Amino acid sequence: MKKWFLRLTIAVVTLIVLLLGAGYFLLATQSGTNFLVSQAEKQLGGSLQIGSARGTVLDRLEVQDINFTTPENTTEIGSLLLDWKSTDLFHRNFHILQLAVDKVSLNILSLAPPKEQPEKSEPLVLPELQLPVTIAVDQLSITDVTFVAAPGAEPVVVDRAELGLAWDKDGIRLRDLQISMPEGSFAGEGTIKPEGSYPLDLSTTLAAKDPNLPALTLAGSLHGDLKQLFIEQQLSGDAKARLAVTLHDLLGELSWQGDIDLQQLAAADFSPDAPGTLQGRIVTSGNLHQAELTGNLTVRDKTPEVNWDADIDLNVDLDNLQ
Repeated sequence: MKKWFLRLTIAVVTLIVLLLGAGYFLLATQSGTNFLVSQAEKQLGGSLQIGSARGTVLDRLEVQDINFTTPENTTEIGSLLLDWKSTDLFHRNFHILQLAVDKVSLNILSLAPPKEQPEKSEPLVLPELQLPVTIAVDQLSITDVTFVAAPGAEPVVVDRAELGLAWDKDGIRLRDLQISMPEGSFAGEGTIKPEGSYPLDLSTTLAAKDPNLPALTLAGSLHGDLKQLFIEQQLSGDAKARLAVTLHDLLGELSWQGDIDLQQLAAADFSPDAPGTLQGRIVTSGNLHQAELTGNLTVRDKTPEVNWDADIDLNVDLDNLQ
C-alpha cells in the first residue's frame, strides 16, 4: 500500500512539474512565443500571417505585420505591443501597463444579407457585467486606423484613439479618452456601472476640425441611467447655444424633453450670402410616435429689411412621416 501511494505521489508531482515546465516554456520564453505563433498560423490554415514576434506572453510582447484574411474581410496590423504585469493575477487584478496598436486596416469584402426582423421584438436588456477580477489599463492606444465598411465605400480614418480605465466592483472609470479623426475630435472621462440600469456620469467634448466647415465645439455632461438620462451641453465657436435634454426609458418606449437656447448663430458662417444673426429658444418633447416643438426665433441684421421674428408651434406625427 505504501509503495503504491509513493508511486502515485511521484507520478502526480512529475506531471505537475512537466505541466509547469511546458507552461513556462510557452509563456515565458522567446522559443515558446515562436512556437505559439507558428502553431496559430498552422491551425488557421494560412488565414493568419505574422511577420515577427519578440518577447514573451507573460511579460512584454511585440508583434509585427499581422495579416488575417477571411472570405468576408481582411485585417492588417502593422504592430502590436502588449506590456502587462502577469504577477498581479495572483491578486485577481488584470493589469495592462501598455497596449499599443499601430497601422490598422480593416476591409469588409462582402456583406451578409440582412436578417428579417420580427414585427414586434422584446425590449433590449443589457447584461449584468460582474467580473471575477479587477481590470486596470494604464495606457491603451490605437493609431492610424482605416476602416472600409463595404466594397467601394469611402474609408473611415481614425488618426489616434487612446484611453485609460479601471474596472472593479464599483464600475468602470474612464480617463483621458481621446479620439482624433480628420473631421473632428472627441474627449471624455467619467464612470459607468454596467449593472442594473447602467448608471453613468460622463464629461464629454466634441470638436469639429474640418477647415471647410464652421468651427464648433460641444462640451458638457451626461448623468443618470438608462431609465432617465440628463444631457447638458454648451455649443461654442461659430455658433453659441445651450442644450438641456432629458431622455426617458432609452431601451424601451423612448421619450424626451428638451430645451435649446440659441444664443448666437451668424448665418454667414454657414452660408456666405445669408445675412443676420439668428437667436431664439426651442422647447421640445415627444416619443417615438410624435414630437412637439414650441418656441421663437429672431434674425437681426444691420439692414432692417431682413429682420424677422417667428413663433414655432409644431406637432409632428412621426409614425406617418415620409
